[in-house]
Amino acid sequence: MEVKTCSIMYNASVDLLKINLQDNYKFNKRFLGEQTLLTFFDETPMGLRRKYQEACLDEDLTIITIESQFNISEQEISELGCEQQFIFELLTQLDRQIRLIRLVCDCTLHFSEFRYILTSLENRRTVGTIPHIDRAIKKINVPFSINNNQLELIQNYFTTPYPFINNWVYRVYDFFDSSFILDDEKALIILITAFEMIFLKKEKCKKEKLAKRSAVYFGDSDEEIFHIYQKIKLCYFERSNYVHEGKSIQDSDNKLHFLRNLLRKFIMDFKDTNKIKSVLIQQLKLKVDGLQHLFPNT
Repeated sequence: MEVKTCSIMYNASVDLLKINLQDNYKFNKRFLGEQTLLTFFDETPMGLRRKYQEACLDEDLTIITIESQFNISEQEISELGCEQQFIFELLTQLDRQIRLIRLVCDCTLHFSEFRYILTSLENRRTVGTIPHIDRAIKKINVPFSINNNQLELIQNYFTTPYPFINNWVYRVYDFFDSSFILDDEKALIILITAFEMIFLKKEKCKKEKLAKRSAVYFGDSDEEIFHIYQKIKLCYFERSNYVHEGKSIQDSDNKLHFLRNLLRKFIMDFKDTNKIKSVLIQQLKLKVDGLQHLFPNT
């Protein structure tokens, strides 16, 4: 059986072509009006443009697709249970790689639907389109970019266990990645919750302890520690104001960017370790005690 899949990427750039994907997937540079795409998606030029105008990189309607094309025996498909289970596995393989790219790079790369065509030796075709939850991610004008260090990390992450071996870190990561599909207020709530999952137990004075522990974990200098401490407290304050009083969050893009970048560092530090929360918190308590002079009297 011949398998063909294609998804059109949003918030992409030609930098994606540097990445070597797994599971028969490949990034390609195409043009939205190509006949091959029109045929594959069973769309008119106007219909495809209407759906994917926001994915275009330029006025020439350049787009980046993620595609696969390979052959598999019907016996191998039946071993997975059924054709639909096989298709779901294809989507899962694609989704995993996009999420790992989003973990390493500061980006909102995503796709809105997964299109597939399966053709048997008897020329029997199964054609379908699966909407993807990432379609809710905001379309922005900031193109995807990647440096050599990030590229090396991504290629390495593709070969490591997923979900991560550390279940605690994977739960934090799940909150981190889920924040992309929420509006700004809900995203801030879920990101602060992810910080609480890392740095807090059942205890009082949560905001203060969260800010101090986050600051001494992420900060490399006295100045940076104090800056992170202040900003975490501000994000927590804004979260509480929204939850308890319905007040809008100010400068939300900046705050979300700040929180995601810190969480990204934590996840990448610990995803392949057996570190446990209680040990980390105890280490951070001792570090905070030694750096109390950096924080206002509380």
